[in-house]
Amino acid sequence: MANALRLTHYPVQPGLSLAAYLPPTLDRCGVYVLHFDDGLYYVGQATDVVRRFTWHRRHQPRPIVGISYGPVPKQALNDIERRTVRSYEEAGHRLRNIDLVGLPQGDSKLDVIISPAEQKAWLDGEPELGIGARGTLARQRVRTRPRFEKLAAHPAYEDIREALAHYVYFVIPAAHETEQIYWSMTSMPSTNRSKQHQRLAAISINNVEVLVFFDDETNDGQRHSGGFLNLATTGDVDVPEDFGVDVEIERGYKATGPVRRLYFDDPHVVPDLLAEPAVLAAARRFAMGLMRKGSGMFARFHDFHLTDHVFACIEEQEEETQAD
Repeated sequence: MANALRLTHYPVQPGLSLAAYLPPTLDRCGVYVLHFDDGLYYVGQATDVVRRFTWHRRHQPRPIVGISYGPVPKQALNDIERRTVRSYEEAGHRLRNIDLVGLPQGDSKLDVIISPAEQKAWLDGEPELGIGARGTLARQRVRTRPRFEKLAAHPAYEDIREALAHYVYFVIPAAHETEQIYWSMTSMPSTNRSKQHQRLAAISINNVEVLVFFDDETNDGQRHSGGFLNLATTGDVDVPEDFGVDVEIERGYKATGPVRRLYFDDPHVVPDLLAEPAVLAAARRFAMGLMRKGSGMFARFHDFHLTDHVFACIEEQEEETQAD
């Protein structure tokens, strides 16, 4: 192969210029192949191979142990370089090149997602790799869209969205990484629904509701929005009276036992509640304990539309804080 392309191999030593190996009368314009200590190659072209080789020594990630070189007229450099790349590929050599090669060899960020073996099988016509859970998530987004749109049209939606954002940001650790796996958010959940009572939104961790918003119909036929926040029972929680919050100890859930529940009459009070150190600490203890129990059964009801709006709200609040 080297003879056919008129390439001559030269071993190189650290610190010694390539000029020491090349005959003084040899034209320095040509095509070269670098040999690396890990068995990979790199094909390139240069109008001055000595200067180009010096650049490679400074910038290549692996030590260069040799170079094959052949003089080529300047107008033929592109063609001969492509032919050399193709020749090395056909011979089964692994190339570091990104351009010109059919399948770039060496390290690639793509290998983390699709292994080199899978890449080769794909090019060889093997069966498709599939789409994993992407289709399931897409169908879930489609399925939850009508409920989200109904919630978004509710008069209290902006207050609910801000309250959800505060809980996600201040109570759930690494919320962007634990979403759907350890905690879920739903729009217009059907649990505990009646003619006079409709849940609007909820966050669940493991299999337990931690923050719920609902609508109740009053005796005069009006709708009123409220909700509740579940906390750990350990520690004292004193809530200022002007918050208008009822504190009760509920029998709790099968997974938790008794819980301390704060009932509120207006969603916009939730950020103020979570600003109280004792309330925030109890909310975090409750959430962390549930997350450590593992994932729950509500992942398939998770509303990505609502969660997107909530994360966008968090981003907006962070930008406002930085601006101040």
